[in-house]
Amino acid sequence: MRHFLLRLTLSLVFTSATALLAAGSNSNAADADDRPKVAASIRPIHSIVASIMQGVDEPALIVKDSQSPHHANLKPSQASVLAKAEMLFWIGPGLEGFLQKPINATAKQAQVFALADIAGLELRLFPDGQPDPHIWLSVDNAITIARFTTGKLIEADPHSAGTYRENLAQFLLNMNVLQLDLQAILASQKNHHFLIYHDALLYLEKKFQFHTRAIYTGNEEITAGARQIVAIRKLIQSRNFQCLLAEPNINASAIITMARDNNIPVAVLDPLGSDLPTGPDLYSQLMRNIATTIANCAQS
Repeated sequence: MRHFLLRLTLSLVFTSATALLAAGSNSNAADADDRPKVAASIRPIHSIVASIMQGVDEPALIVKDSQSPHHANLKPSQASVLAKAEMLFWIGPGLEGFLQKPINATAKQAQVFALADIAGLELRLFPDGQPDPHIWLSVDNAITIARFTTGKLIEADPHSAGTYRENLAQFLLNMNVLQLDLQAILASQKNHHFLIYHDALLYLEKKFQFHTRAIYTGNEEITAGARQIVAIRKLIQSRNFQCLLAEPNINASAIITMARDNNIPVAVLDPLGSDLPTGPDLYSQLMRNIATTIANCAQS
């Protein structure tokens, strides 16, 4: 009888434990189902959002390859990401203009956040008065974006609020280290002059006090015309530039040849991190790569 009661007691304990584990598993599954499906437009923004979401989920990325967000064409796979998204973080039509109509038509169930419009950003202006949309090239802006993203994720997924806040705290520490590293790398570039094909470095230029002169062709993916080539040749022959900075998705072969013929070093600078693994580490690595490319080119 005593053995029977012991077996009965153990059986009940085992059954209760199994039920609790099953309930916990079902609860976790339910929590996962309740989490919003998050998407981000470009790699640097995806990296910031992924940093805040570590341990909870991973956001989807829309622009995965090296295509320029200025003049890309929407692919079926990208349209699918938009259709599934419940939260979408993008810079805005000033950068990813190709997404504006698809967002309106496809991302109907999503909360859409245009990060260029959020409060607290440091906005730099082009000579024509339009804001420079490459806002992630300011670490201060990355911090503002991370804080904003954290707030919106907590609103949508309050069960994971503690994780989001912890991730934000770690991100802020990482950004403090990054600021010091960038300062160390770029301090020697103060008052140096760089020729760039696409005007994307205004935030870094102002922060670290070097100078850039952009080459405009209307569309940075189209080869410069004859008149523009003549003007660019005069710029290059003036030899007032420490370096020519090109981008991987820009057709600048003629200009690169001219620069090299005039003993001006050339470096390829990628503000999107197209060759870097996606994820939380991409943003810091991207910014260090950009700074190192600028410094090394000027010293060539």
